[in-house]
Amino acid sequence: MRTLFNVQQHGVNLIELMIVIVLLSTGILTLFPYFVQTAQTVTVNETLQSGAQLARECIEHTIVQRRYASNYVSIDNTICDVLPAIPGFVRTVTVTTTDNSVYPVCPVGISCKKVDVTVKKNNSTAVSLGAFFVEY
Repeated sequence: MRTLFNVQQHGVNLIELMIVIVLLSTGILTLFPYFVQTAQTVTVNETLQSGAQLARECIEHTIVQRRYASNYVSIDNTICDVLPAIPGFVRTVTVTTTDNSVYPVCPVGISCKKVDVTVKKNNSTAVSLGAFFVEY
């Protein structure tokens, strides 16, 4: 005897497909803010890393000029102008001549130069580094 409800189902009907699409869309939309936050964090870290690279490069160039060229006099605000720059970043060098009365790290009776390198992007400071150089 044959029954009326003995029908075999093949495939997926439209209602089931719509439910799956809605569930997947909801899941993806709840995770979307995390993707945006990750992209913003990567951009900030990339800016910091590039700024630190520019500042380190300037300090290292100043060390080379001082150590190998024996040129204490050439350490001034333009010492890093010869170095290549990354577009969008501005590197500022401030050189201050000082002695022990201002900075105790400087040996007594000897002139020192404090070199501060500040790297900015979009008028916001990305990184700032400093170093002391002694005239010996």
